[in-house]
Amino acid sequence: MVRNILIEGVDCGGKSTLAKELKNRLNWDAAALTHKPGWQFERYLSAYATQPQTIFERGHVSEQVYSEVFNRDSPFSPTERGVLDGIVAETMLVILAIPDSDLARKRYGERNGVLQVIAAEQLSDTNSRFAAYSGRYPNTIIYQSKDWDELERLVARVQRILSLAPSR
Repeated sequence: MVRNILIEGVDCGGKSTLAKELKNRLNWDAAALTHKPGWQFERYLSAYATQPQTIFERGHVSEQVYSEVFNRDSPFSPTERGVLDGIVAETMLVILAIPDSDLARKRYGERNGVLQVIAAEQLSDTNSRFAAYSGRYPNTIIYQSKDWDELERLVARVQRILSLAPSR
């Protein structure tokens, strides 16, 4: 049963736009689980387990991917990662925002004055790392974030999945 939605993906992948649109259409809460100092496992476990009908923009997958990109130790032990992966697999619809690398670079270049987590030259590698998660969770949708029509189709698909599609 889907209790929450987890949106993961590269910077400039359309996650925030998608999260806002889903929040408005589904009337669900939304939370950005960006990196914070401290023990990551407890923070993600608490959020995943206690916040039903929530759209999470970023989660433990981002923690893992960015630790790899920046050559840091994993923020989770294998057991902790297994627990978080299990919760996601059992209770969440996962949307991986994985745009074409050229589109991500274009958007990245248009974000003047916005602090980015990674350098533009790291976008392709980071995109590939997120794409590697496409088979990990049973309820996963790939979102290429090409245009507004794709966004509308995705939102309608999510509504159907959650049986919240408006009646016509």
